[in-house]
Amino acid sequence: MADIAVTRVLVIDSSFLFYQGVSQALPAKRWHVVGWTQDLDCAMQRCTTDAIDLALIGHALSPRNALAICRALHQAFPQLKIILLCAFAANPLLQHDALYAGADVCLPPSINHDEFLTACADVLNDRYARNVCRKNAALSQLTAREIEILQLATDGKPDKEIAQTLQISVNTVRNHMQNILRKLEVDNREDAVWRAKHRGWI
Repeated sequence: MADIAVTRVLVIDSSFLFYQGVSQALPAKRWHVVGWTQDLDCAMQRCTTDAIDLALIGHALSPRNALAICRALHQAFPQLKIILLCAFAANPLLQHDALYAGADVCLPPSINHDEFLTACADVLNDRYARNVCRKNAALSQLTAREIEILQLATDGKPDKEIAQTLQISVNTVRNHMQNILRKLEVDNREDAVWRAKHRGWI
């Protein structure tokens, strides 16, 4: 009988209890939970030294922190499988952000044991089409002018200065900014800047 390949798992979360739960949930014959860490630097080191196959990012981290870790790991280790658990997984926009960050799937923490095991297996078997999902989940793209305005807003420029820089009226700047907020589905400039940076638009 052929040996069963064992998947090496790294848990990234601020809760040690979550790590213990994952260790108990994953059958030892198929999964080896190598360790637990709370921060990106340690996660990067463990992925390098321990040949990690699957990174499991827990829901105790803030969504932005979890997405930042996910993005950095995906960029450094493109073949690494990543599962993100988040309390806001039901939100389509969070799903989009997770896919853009490089997660194979974003799951709610309320997922039951059998669903969790199925999701882990599906991720390893590439049953989640990450690139297709990312394409289908894309937000409305910003225009070149909207990106210019958002870039200037990133630098802290007020509407009047943005208008002077681009040689347009203040009202035009405000209209563009309203369109940006609508397209990015956010309520303020700070969140708009964050989402645009996360998507790599600015």
